[in-house]
This record gives sequence, structure tokens and C-alpha cells, in this order.
Amino acid sequence: YLLVHSVLATACGLWRDQRAATAGALALGGALVFSLSLSAIALLGLRWMGAVAPIGGVLMILGWLLLAHAAWRQRRSGDPSLY
Repeated sequence: YLLVHSVLATACGLWRDQRAATAGALALGGALVFSLSLSAIALLGLRWMGAVAPIGGVLMILGWLLLAHAAWRQRRSGDPSLY
């Protein structure tokens, strides 16, 4: 999850749109929360971190939805470039 969403966050950072930049931040933050909470469960035995993992998942989903919204708005405006 962390690898895929860090690539997404980097791509969103290169896209010159505020919505895409926010989507990248949400995706990266969500991937960090999700991955680190699962790692804490597996490596440290902190079972209560299982309640934190869904927060990261929600942040990743919000990032994808915001990115889709930014792409839809750009396509609707007729701007073919990403930069």
C-alpha cells in the first residue's frame, strides 16, 4: 500500500492542480497511517492499532476520489495538458 500510494502522491505533486496536490497528500498520509498501524500490530503486538488502520484506508479512498474529481474537472474544462 505504501509503495503504490507514494507513487500516486508523487504523480499528484507533479500535476499542477490544487485538488491533485491535496489528493496526493491524502493518499500518502493514508498509506502511512494504514501501513504503520499494521506494522505496529505485526511487529510490536499493539492490537489496539487495528482501530487506527481504517482511518488510513479512508484517507486513501478520499485521495483517490479527489484525484478522480480533479481529472473530471480538468477534462470537462477542455484542458488536455496535465501541467
